[in-house]
Amino acid sequence: MIHRFGRSCVFVCLLLAFAAPTAAFAQGDAESESADADYDANLDQAARRVFMSARQAFSAGEYEVALERFRQAYQLSPRPTLLYNIAATLDRLRRDEEALEGFKAYLEASPDAEDRTEIEARIRVLEEAVARRQAAAPPPDTTVPDDTPVGPTEPTEPIEPDPVDPVRPEPEESGGLHPAIFIATGGAALVVGGLLVWSGLDAKGKDDDVIDYVDNRATNGATLAEGEQTLDDAESAALRTNVLMGVTIALGATAAVLAIFTDWGGDEDEPSSGSLSLGGAAGPDGGMVGLQGTF
Repeated sequence: MIHRFGRSCVFVCLLLAFAAPTAAFAQGDAESESADADYDANLDQAARRVFMSARQAFSAGEYEVALERFRQAYQLSPRPTLLYNIAATLDRLRRDEEALEGFKAYLEASPDAEDRTEIEARIRVLEEAVARRQAAAPPPDTTVPDDTPVGPTEPTEPIEPDPVDPVRPEPEESGGLHPAIFIATGGAALVVGGLLVWSGLDAKGKDDDVIDYVDNRATNGATLAEGEQTLDDAESAALRTNVLMGVTIALGATAAVLAIFTDWGGDEDEPSSGSLSLGGAAGPDGGMVGLQGTF
């Protein structure tokens, strides 16, 4: 009996001994996960600050500085969009081979990217440029060295290689309209609108002349022929005003539509901050366009 009680005590002690460390380990895991989450948030915030600094350097044309800071941001927070920013900066620096690898890495990291079609088109342009440059480069020296000792020779002057024009990617055709079309249409709308204002004022004055003739025809001695001429002038002015109003409305609507389909951005590459798109809107006073993006 005593022996059985002793074994029961040992069993209970073992249970308590293993239960206590288990609870401690569970609490330690929860604290570790919370610390990891805080650490990741701090890294993401630091990456965002470095990214903003890199984008400012890119806009200022300091591409070497922008490249270094984009890479630092990617090391802190490996977002796929930062791979695009790195590749776009390398493209500006005309480091075509590295830019080509960067764009491919971006598409590999973001297989469902919305700008995949544009990036693939840019990759084809860079591949053609690299291929042309490699084809124009002289072949490597494949001469087998001779082991026979050679005596001293006269020093020769270094031969300067012929200058090779840098290979520039061919500009891609823009899918939008030229801004000059919108400017011309908008200018025409303003001119016709000015004529509409003048014509409206003129028609109002001729209407007043008709009313004055009707009210005072007995006292001012005006003839019937003069009255008919006054009425004809008022009708002509009203017709002209209506025509100008229709033309002004048509030109204004056309200018609003052109504002949406006009290529305002050109072919310049801006660093991506997650997503980048060109939007437009039309209203009663004209149109507007703008870029929007998120990090």
